Amino acid sequence: MFSSDNIKLRSLEYEDLPTLVEWMNQKEIMEGILRVVPTSLYATRKWYDNLGQDKSKMVFAIEENYTGKFIGCIGLNDINLIDKKAELYIYIGEKSARRQGYSVLAIDIMVNYCFDYLNLNKIFLNVREDNMIAIKSYIKSGFIKEGLLFEERYISGKYINMVRMCRLKNRKE
Repeated sequence: MFSSDNIKLRSLEYEDLPTLVEWMNQKEIMEGILRVVPTSLYATRKWYDNLGQDKSKMVFAIEENYTGKFIGCIGLNDINLIDKKAELYIYIGEKSARRQGYSVLAIDIMVNYCFDYLNLNKIFLNVREDNMIAIKSYIKSGFIKEGLLFEERYISGKYINMVRMCRLKNRKE
């Protein structure tokens, strides 16, 4: 679909779902994407089957170009074509692919898709305040901090703050 020298974004396929479930049930991924309940292959297949009918969501697989390996997912929730905004999420599930710069590449591809093809004006996200690696990646991709959401989520027995970040189509930092 859309690519850089190192990765491409492609449609998430049914064959990807077992790997996706494995990643989503890893503690570090669950905490990063703010899931509190593990998922099953059955539930993930139901979610996947409904994706095509829900125009407010989209998800892409992130694949390494040189290996063809499925390494993560990037997507949008709450796509709002009236207000021209959507919520971005990303995770690199493949441990060997983490901290390789793939997140920044995938975010850049996705943001360009959002601005150039979907004609959105704003991409936003919420990230754990203590997830400095992700925050640095988002800043590198042109996101700015909008605010701090105090005790926004309850994860692993404690409340955590979330940082709200966004990138605007015509704002240049």
